[in-house]
Amino acid sequence: MVDFGNGRGIHTYDGSEWTKLCGWDDTVNMLVWGPDLVIDFGHDRGIQTWDGSDWTKLCGWDTSNAMTVWDTDLVIDFGNGRGIHTYDGSEWTKLCGWDSVNAMAGWNDGTNDYLIVDFGCGKGTYSYNGTTWSKMTSWDDTIHLTAYNNGTDDILAVDFGNNRGTYTYDGTWTKITGWDTAENMIACGEKLAVDFGSGRGLFYYDGTWNKLTTWDTANDMTEWDDGFTETLVVDFANGSGLKSYDGGWNTLTNWDNTLEMEGAGTDLYVDFGPGTGVYRYDGSTWTKINTWSTGD
Repeated sequence: MVDFGNGRGIHTYDGSEWTKLCGWDDTVNMLVWGPDLVIDFGHDRGIQTWDGSDWTKLCGWDTSNAMTVWDTDLVIDFGNGRGIHTYDGSEWTKLCGWDSVNAMAGWNDGTNDYLIVDFGCGKGTYSYNGTTWSKMTSWDDTIHLTAYNNGTDDILAVDFGNNRGTYTYDGTWTKITGWDTAENMIACGEKLAVDFGSGRGLFYYDGTWNKLTTWDTANDMTEWDDGFTETLVVDFANGSGLKSYDGGWNTLTNWDNTLEMEGAGTDLYVDFGPGTGVYRYDGSTWTKINTWSTGD
């Protein structure tokens, strides 16, 4: 799924051809919710879903601050005093008048699904179980907030920044390192991948830290199924190339400085930027699928 901007619209690619879903572009927020694509088009065009054949307008409000999925519900922070709302497929429910949050994510503790919200501005970080807001910590203004599965449980991982360190949460806060203010932090397989930047290197965390390389401050990272395992793909930029890590480093291409990249099944989609375009990599061959770039 690519938003090409500049009036060219939003397109999907099924492996052989591009299909234009909509002439609107320059989206504010976009995510996948169940089988549907949800897009905040902004510009008073509202929040829309695409089910593969039809667009449905969910709400006239747009220019949202953040969107996430919590259990089976869509969650939108509309900002500008409009609050945080959930949508269950038929009805909007206002959860909270506070909005313009710093970060939010869904997390399951093995029993219940929680919405985790860093409200920022000194208000703290909270969890919501569907009925009650509970303050998890007075710390907020996090750098990264994500969840990963360690093979057994979903673990919440938070980089609090400001020399407060990086923590995991499984019902109890555990400081896993004093390092923080990372460049990037994502789930990859049953591990947490963290690019700490500032010469500190790129690491995996699965209960212990494993340094993958001294290279850091990468341009982008994503998870990709290479047909054998969940693989970390890193654009180190500046002529270093696009590389994957599956226990050892492999160079996928010498091109780098990507604008967007996303793993979708066993295909890796990469937007190499204006003049180069968007490519698909199937594990052996790079195929140019469009000359357009999101950076055009």
